[in-house]
Amino acid sequence: MFTLDQSQGVALFARLFSSLYINPPTLELLQELTQQNFADQWPFDQDQQSRATLNHWHATLAQEDNLSALQKKLTQEHLHLFIGVGMPQVPLWGSVYLDAENLLMGPSCQALEKFLAQADLMCTLKVREPLDHLGLILAALAVFLERIRKDGHQNQDVLLTIKNFLELHINPWVYRCLALQEQQASSFFYQAVGQLTHSLLLNLSQVFNAQKIKTQLYY
Repeated sequence: MFTLDQSQGVALFARLFSSLYINPPTLELLQELTQQNFADQWPFDQDQQSRATLNHWHATLAQEDNLSALQKKLTQEHLHLFIGVGMPQVPLWGSVYLDAENLLMGPSCQALEKFLAQADLMCTLKVREPLDHLGLILAALAVFLERIRKDGHQNQDVLLTIKNFLELHINPWVYRCLALQEQQASSFFYQAVGQLTHSLLLNLSQVFNAQKIKTQLYY
């Protein structure tokens, strides 16, 4: 049974990880992460491995002597991992993995845009960014999860939207992306973000019975 508290907990972590994929952590966020251990807020009680990762993540940050220097280091790592000069080490756009030519704005991205529009979710961005970016996808997932509390736990349209979002637009490619992140990340900070994002999506997929459909990947 997926509870209202769980939906809010997943939304909290989805928003946190979304922000860390879109931008490097600010000094203020790092300070917050050193002061607050999110392990007790992890929404899946049976997932002790993720709680251990969160505890280690917090302990590592709390022991850091110079958060300003760490923030600069993580800003550089974010640039190399997710932005890059040319192709980043870890592309965050689904169509890179699903398109035979690794193109941005490929058919899978266009299908996602249509899906979000049909779900009454309009994205207003300061710059033109393909909507199949992992950071934006996590932000959209948080919005859908927050609708569970707003619209009622038994709102079947919202529940079906989340299932289809996971099954059709996230699961086909995201685990390949997160595996690359774990391989390429040099800091425990971004290794942990990748591991925790993987666990969050996998646990949520199990709750909603969202399948991982076998799909040809090109990256």
